[in-house]
Amino acid sequence: MGKKLTPDLPRIAFAIVAASLLLLFPLASMQLIIIGLAAFAGYVLFKNKELDTHTSLNIDLPKK
Repeated sequence: MGKKLTPDLPRIAFAIVAASLLLLFPLASMQLIIIGLAAFAGYVLFKNKELDTHTSLNIDLPKK
């Protein structure tokens, strides 16, 4: 599971920082604060990064 959630170094760093903050401040509100901070940091750090190209997903649905 760890390989799929944190496949690269920036995501590993985010996960370690988030886990460390939760261990230092075990509050329920800290979870929301960390999510907000991570979203803001991700936007600032990766706003100019190009997205990977997506492949189309072909699904055949049976007709009734």
